[in-house]
Amino acid sequence: MNMRIRLLKPIFMGLLLLLASLPVRAGLPQGKNQVLIIHSYHSGLTWTDAIMSGIRDTLVGQDPSIQLTAEYLDARRYPEPRFSTRIRELVLAKIQRATPNLVMVADNQALDLILEQGQHLFPGVPIVFCGINDVQPTTLARHPAITGVAEELSVVETVDLALRLHPDTKKIIVIGRSTVAADKLNRESFVAALPKLPQQLQVRFWDDLPGPELAARLEKLDSGSVLFINGLISDETGRQMMYGETTAWISRHSNVPAYSLWDVYLGHGIVGGKLVSGYRQGQMAGHLALRILNGERIERIPVIAGVEANRYMVDYRQLERFRIPLAKLPPDTIVINRPDSLYDTHKELVWATVLVVTVLGVLVVLLGVAVVHQRRAERALQRSEEQMRLFFERQIVGMAITSPDKGWLQVNDRFCRMTGYSREELELLDWAKLTHPDDLAADLNLFGRLLAGEINDYALEKRFLRKDGTTIVVNLSVGCVRDERGAMQYVLGVVEDITERKRAEESLRQSQEFLSSILENLPNMIFIKDAKDLRFVRFNRAGEELLGYRREDLIGKNDYDFFPTEQADFFIRKDREVLKGGQLVDIAEEVIDTRAGRRILHTKKIPVMGDNGSPAYLLGISEDITERQQAAEEREKLREQLSQAQKLESVGRLAGGVAHDFNNMLSAILGHAELAMRLCAPNDPIHARLEVIEQSALRSADLVSQLLAFARKQTVAPKVLDMNETAASLLRMLQRLMGEDIDLVWIPKIDLWPIKIDPSQIDQLLANLCVNARDAISGVGKVVIETGNATFDASYCAVHPDFVPGEYVMLAVSDNGDGMDKDTLAHIFEPFFTTKEPGKGTGLGLATVYGIVKQNNGFIHVYSEPAKGTTFKIYLPRFAGENSDPLTEPGAHPPKGHGETVLLVEDEAMILDVGREMLETLGYTVLTANTPGEAIDQATAHPGEIQLVVTDVVMPEMNGRDLAHALRALRPGLKYLFASGYTADIIAHHGVLDEGVVFIQKPFSIHNLAAKVREALERE
Repeated sequence: MNMRIRLLKPIFMGLLLLLASLPVRAGLPQGKNQVLIIHSYHSGLTWTDAIMSGIRDTLVGQDPSIQLTAEYLDARRYPEPRFSTRIRELVLAKIQRATPNLVMVADNQALDLILEQGQHLFPGVPIVFCGINDVQPTTLARHPAITGVAEELSVVETVDLALRLHPDTKKIIVIGRSTVAADKLNRESFVAALPKLPQQLQVRFWDDLPGPELAARLEKLDSGSVLFINGLISDETGRQMMYGETTAWISRHSNVPAYSLWDVYLGHGIVGGKLVSGYRQGQMAGHLALRILNGERIERIPVIAGVEANRYMVDYRQLERFRIPLAKLPPDTIVINRPDSLYDTHKELVWATVLVVTVLGVLVVLLGVAVVHQRRAERALQRSEEQMRLFFERQIVGMAITSPDKGWLQVNDRFCRMTGYSREELELLDWAKLTHPDDLAADLNLFGRLLAGEINDYALEKRFLRKDGTTIVVNLSVGCVRDERGAMQYVLGVVEDITERKRAEESLRQSQEFLSSILENLPNMIFIKDAKDLRFVRFNRAGEELLGYRREDLIGKNDYDFFPTEQADFFIRKDREVLKGGQLVDIAEEVIDTRAGRRILHTKKIPVMGDNGSPAYLLGISEDITERQQAAEEREKLREQLSQAQKLESVGRLAGGVAHDFNNMLSAILGHAELAMRLCAPNDPIHARLEVIEQSALRSADLVSQLLAFARKQTVAPKVLDMNETAASLLRMLQRLMGEDIDLVWIPKIDLWPIKIDPSQIDQLLANLCVNARDAISGVGKVVIETGNATFDASYCAVHPDFVPGEYVMLAVSDNGDGMDKDTLAHIFEPFFTTKEPGKGTGLGLATVYGIVKQNNGFIHVYSEPAKGTTFKIYLPRFAGENSDPLTEPGAHPPKGHGETVLLVEDEAMILDVGREMLETLGYTVLTANTPGEAIDQATAHPGEIQLVVTDVVMPEMNGRDLAHALRALRPGLKYLFASGYTADIIAHHGVLDEGVVFIQKPFSIHNLAAKVREALERE
């Protein structure tokens, strides 16, 4: 008997497991469809969550492979346009790359969004909506690929239900808000239904009542009244309550029955009604979606009317509260909170008991037949079973025996410990439920082939889900036992837990990836060579970029495959030195030729030891220091330029100081010579000697002028001019200056930009540069004068430190003379530096050019090589304003005075005397003052008018400008003429005269003095 029971036990267990597995097989994935769901409100809102649950239960319940994705517009919490617009943009950004098979929308905001953007985002994709309370046929006509479930309030049906359950009802109170769009629409629906309600029924709307007032009104209601909750309200503190809170609050403050039109209020204090159900809306929309996904054309599926989705629903507790019998309810009314019957409570137990009794009855019959056979085989099998049991239980791996339908027959203790389940618990579980979802398909595929007889065993790595929720990784080996017909009888599974091994492998992999990532992303070149033959075995990305080779081309090669022999010898020699010494070697600079050009590297090399203690590899780290070296060289060049500039500035200050004192002496010499020449006849021998004194003084004045130009203390009167016109007017003079053996070529630029500069300085620039070019030419030669426009940006000037960003007019003077070497070029702008023979040059020509250019905010660049000639390029800033400088022609004879009174102020007595005589000679009445204080006394004491003050600029007590301010307070109409060897920026900024200032440079001739006095007197 026992023997038969043991034989039948596996068969019985297999039958049970086969029955239990049928629903699982029916629910296997039928294919993957992607459904995008867009909600108007936020997750967590009762209404939204109910719609989502209805959709999910319908779609996934029918086809578990359907993939659902939900997005939320959050329109209830953030209705303001500034928020809703951003949320819409965010949702659109998230779904723009989605490729759903079907789109579902809940409530109006989501429908508006998909109608607006759907054809752009999802052309041709069908759309199913729900929760839409104002479906317009014209809107749907424009979008044929759309259907859904409308939302419509069952006002009349719910009022009829209230009158049916409360026959004495005379008045209905509707509570809601008129300021919220949704509640306002609900109120309009209620108003539209009024003609369909009994005429004797009074309907009142309590809109927007504050919490205290509403509570007071509710407490005064008597029987015969019924409440309708039409929207959310606020409590006594003004806080807006949600659905359940609103219903509970109203129920707490009133003793009359309350109804609503939505199921979100049900279960919190309302009796019920024919309610709009979010879950029902989602469920019906889900059924429409399934029809479309199964191939039915959406154009043939009409929109479901809202009333069809509504259901009569009541709360059993409220029926008891108001003593309403169930018999008065309409058919098919859903009753919630209803106590379960004994059968409902224990339905599963009842059917389980029936099943067990039935099975036991069958077993009793089967066992009776098998008991005889059991006794015969019992002794023979006992020893064999014990041996097999011990073998099975004491295995270090998990073992399980199942039937062909994957039902468990036997498991050992090791397998139970692996999974965390007892034997009894495992017998109730399906094999698939232990398998990780991602590994199930591969297992089912192999098992299917085993079941079909294609294979007799298989092995795979998979994951099991333990009872405590954790996951283990196992090696599964599966074999089978077949009968003589080839049908499978048993399946044996051997399970080896390799979780710890996999964790160790994963940890090692992550560690290797981490180290590899560090190596790969380091900015320096990292390379590894084999210690035996010094061939490359590894390179990082920085090495590829530096050398210009792919690492695939580098691996397995050595230095001789890529670099010149001399460089490769150096690299190999250093490598051998590192491997032999066993220590780090630091190579501060090494030159390497790459595909991008020659680079300078700072390299460190170190041996990597093997297991035997000897070097196995060589590790190298190289930093590209090319730019750093170039920057250091550039800094050194800039330091030299700064030193040169400081040297020139020092010489300039000295030259300016000497020129000031020298000009004062020259003023006296030139003035007395001119006055003396006026006192004798031209044929007088003394007159000739005076002319020599005059010419010497003028040449000395020119020399001082050059010193002042170099020192940038020369006072100038800039004018806006055309370089082409000014230079062209000098060509004849320059040709005579250079002689007939030199060919002068003039190449002007058309549409040349204007510049602002003293015209005399252009004369000086061209004269000095052309004379310098002439002296550089031995015999016959050519000099080219060229103009042009030039623009330099910051990027160009960054690599040409002598240049300054901006727009410039270029003046170039080139010759084909002897040229200059680098040593000569380094000193050409120093004053008194000359390569000419003694007595043939002052050494101030190019110094003067340099000073003029710097005074006008320009810069100069020289190109020269021995035997190849020289080019000087001067860049002067472009003038961008309007030209308002008048053009004046000098008079042929010095203008005379008309007896005007001139106050002459000069601290040098010699210059004061000669200046007085010059002015008197010119017909002026002269008052003299040796100091500024004396001048103020003269201006105060003189009874008549003083038309002009001629004053030195640099004097003791106060300078010329301050004296002018003091005299202007005494005589407001005074005019001034300033004179000086240099101005020291008192009446000029950086040598450029201030607007309205008349100035005469010392030393001056009587002709120059006469012109400047008339200019000062006639200036307005």
